[in-house]
This record gives sequence, C-alpha cells and structure tokens, in this order.
Amino acid sequence: PFAITTVLCGLIALAIALRFDTSDPHRMTRRAASGFWLHVIAAPAIVNTLAVSLIDVDSTLSLLVLALFLIIISIFAVAIDRRSFLISGIGYVIFLIGVIAEDAMALFALLLGVFLVFLGAKWQEIRGRVMGMLPEFPGKTRLPPWTHPDKSKDTE
Repeated sequence: PFAITTVLCGLIALAIALRFDTSDPHRMTRRAASGFWLHVIAAPAIVNTLAVSLIDVDSTLSLLVLALFLIIISIFAVAIDRRSFLISGIGYVIFLIGVIAEDAMALFALLLGVFLVFLGAKWQEIRGRVMGMLPEFPGKTRLPPWTHPDKSKDTE
C-alpha cells in the first residue's frame, strides 16, 4: 500500500508539474520553478515501485526491464525538456542499486554516467529528433520550443 501511495503521489505531482510547464513553455515565470521542484519530487516517487520490484527479483531479465524503463524515463524527460526529472529519477535508481546490488554498482554507474554525459552533450539535438518523431498529442505544442535538427540545417 505504501508503494502504491508513493506512485500515486508521484503521478499527481507530475501532473501538476506538467500543468505548470505547459502554462509557461519558455520557463520565464515562477511556475517554471514550481514545475522544477515538482519534477524533482515526482521522479523518485514514480521510479520507486518499479525499481525496487525489479531489483528484488535479482535476474538479468529484471535488470534489462529496469534499463528499458530508464530509457523510457529518459525519452520522457527529453520530450518535456526537464533534466531535473531525469536526474532525480535515475539518481534514485543508482542509490537503490548501490544498496542492493553492490557487485554490479561500479559497472552500472559507469555505463549510466557515460549515457548521461552523452545525453547532456547532445540534449537539444536529441530533443529535436525525439519531438520530431513523436506523434501529435494534447499539449505537445505547449511544451518548450524545439528545433528538428534536419530542418535547422536547411535554414543555414
């Protein structure tokens, strides 16, 4: 019950954060700061149940599912242009793995670190590609602006 409550609270915080974000796509007002902190709270709360459940299974398949989930979280964070959601969610998973699976911690942290450095270095380009590939959905045009990398080359 506690885990389910945590996930529900995380989803509620995420919904409110997205409402703040879509009301201020250029992140110029106090709503952007409120959205930031709500994402910092929402990500670990949402990741908690799935990560703990998968790590408790202690199998290669469960770790692959966790890796897939982290990729989905990363794509979501890129789409909404919130690094805070990505870092707080993944940071929580690193903590869990360090506590539960000490043997795999060094390799996992190294691979995750490489992934995060790459993502940070190419954030805008990756975001442009992700947003270009995503179908239209409610609120897509109210997210922070993006430029599709292929289209920006045509204008140079």
